[in-house]
Amino acid sequence: MIKSIWRHLLLISLILLSGGSAREHPALAVLRQAERAAAQGQRSAAESAYQQALTALSAPYPALRLAQLYRDWGRPQEARAALDLARQLGAPATVVNEQYLPVLIALQAWDEAEALAQAQLQMQPTSHAAWDALTRALLAREACTAAHQASEDWYARQPADPTAQRLWAFLHLADDFEAAQTLLCAQEAALCQRLESCDAGEPCALSLGMALVNPSDWPLALCLLRPIATAHPNNASAQAWLGAALIQAQRYADARQALEQALRLDAAQPLAWSLLGLLQLQEADYAGAEASLFQAHTLDPGNPAFCLALARLYALQGAYEKVDLWAGAALDRAGEDAVVWHSVARFYLERGQQGAVLERALRGARATAPQAPQTLLLLGRDALLRQDLEQARSWLEQVLIQDPNLGEAWYLYGLVLEKTGADAQAAFTHARDAGYPW
Repeated sequence: MIKSIWRHLLLISLILLSGGSAREHPALAVLRQAERAAAQGQRSAAESAYQQALTALSAPYPALRLAQLYRDWGRPQEARAALDLARQLGAPATVVNEQYLPVLIALQAWDEAEALAQAQLQMQPTSHAAWDALTRALLAREACTAAHQASEDWYARQPADPTAQRLWAFLHLADDFEAAQTLLCAQEAALCQRLESCDAGEPCALSLGMALVNPSDWPLALCLLRPIATAHPNNASAQAWLGAALIQAQRYADARQALEQALRLDAAQPLAWSLLGLLQLQEADYAGAEASLFQAHTLDPGNPAFCLALARLYALQGAYEKVDLWAGAALDRAGEDAVVWHSVARFYLERGQQGAVLERALRGARATAPQAPQTLLLLGRDALLRQDLEQARSWLEQVLIQDPNLGEAWYLYGLVLEKTGADAQAAFTHARDAGYPW
């Protein structure tokens, strides 16, 4: 139905734009230019062309396309403004709402998203966008019982929808373990392995909740971890991972409470100590952060992440001898993990600092991942810092051959061009199109 509405919208727009004559309205050429630019990832050019078409036409279609561009670009506030304008210009409510829902989710406007999704489902009971927004909003508000029911309703209406299957499986793990396991194993091998190595019910919910503590799935993690932490207040691991999920939700006071409870139950938890230390660091409680992070390191001395966290702490305090000591300790523990070599190199480069530890980190990055875009990017950034512009240009051109959509590489390449007196505007535009903030 939505595709049909879109086609009718475009057809009506074309008829209106042509004024009923054989001669094409000039703005149609601009609109086609905008569509081509958007399809090619030239977002700045597409934005300008859509805005020109919108000014010339005062029609809903350019506003809707501009909103979609902003949404894909990671600019939800501008997407919302464009959708409001499209509504004012007469775009059908169903079309506007379908785009509005993911924008509200991106803005974390949970109450608005829930209300709009409920209204949309009254008109379109099988709308994927509406069901997805409704369940995301309920989960983010920790309305887990309502989310449980919504997932059941969604799955009943659209049993072949992969998102509906995944959500139902997680939220019905305790209700129907075998069916949930079958659905999750068909979608994600890593989760399947977790399910096969745990018992049905709460132990599995804890294991899956731990796996879901990440920027995209933290609301679902909360609805798995909170019941366990509440029902088993003496389960230190559940409290610690609940704290981790609450940090993802930016609910720092609640997270601290959960982490402190975990440590009261079991003081030998490096995860809880490290997360508490990072919260203290955020609050500029440097003494507390140092104590917590050092305790995490003591409990898990082979973990390079704790060493790097201590290096960051000492950098904020200007204790540069300790910075080199702990950053070097992270490299001592890096092994073949390119992420650690990259992280240490970036740590120094972002501060504009050179020295032996940076050189060692770059050597390690080249040894463990010589052709990885991140390695080449860091080498380019280092050459730029040293004002070796020819070498910087060479490294960055190699990055862009591998990943032409890496905004940071385009930005650095623009700086190199600028320093050599060449025209850098196109490179900076590429960086902006790729969403790199500068």
